[in-house]
Amino acid sequence: MRISDFLKLRLPERKTVNDPADIEDLTFDMEKLDAEAVRQKLIDDNLQRDKVENTAFNAHKIASILDHPDNSVTDAKIGERSIGSTKGLLQPLFTAIANVITAIVGGTEWNSVPDTTLKSAKLHMDSKENPHSISANQIGAYTKSEADVKCKAIQDDVTAHKANTGNPHVTTAEQTGAYTKQQVDNKFAAIPKATASIDGLQTKENVADVNANTANRHNHNNKAVL
Repeated sequence: MRISDFLKLRLPERKTVNDPADIEDLTFDMEKLDAEAVRQKLIDDNLQRDKVENTAFNAHKIASILDHPDNSVTDAKIGERSIGSTKGLLQPLFTAIANVITAIVGGTEWNSVPDTTLKSAKLHMDSKENPHSISANQIGAYTKSEADVKCKAIQDDVTAHKANTGNPHVTTAEQTGAYTKQQVDNKFAAIPKATASIDGLQTKENVADVNANTANRHNHNNKAVL
């Protein structure tokens, strides 16, 4: 007896004349063949079912309108999905996104027309041209004309002060390193009268005598002849 390679059937040795077929071997082989036939049928059935299902699935995929009954595809069937770090069913995720967009838009619905765009808001933020028309008074400042008036008044005061020769700072003789009139008078008063032996101030009589002597002195007009 020999054994087949694939089904492992019990086969008689053909080269051996005295190797008759055994009924048990034949029964064993028949059962093997029947089991294999059943197995092959199951494979064929599965292949056919897969073919049918694939055909239906492909038709479902390319259908222009989903061939599902209304409301038969639910969030629960689709399952949870993730957007960034947030995970959940589709409807709650969509609602959260709509709420954020509504807050950004500033309307009552996510698809409300916004009062402005992000581009316009950025241009407004970056503007250095006083987009709010703020006045000098609002920020506690003078206008240019007001500032010019005040500056002119100050300049006029400075000009008038510079031209003032009436000692506007009330400067004293001591501050300038000088003597006062009284100090000078006191110093002169302290000088004694001149005498024959002491230098000092001349009296009016001395001055008169000097003047008279000068007028009466002998004057030679003919010095060259003499």
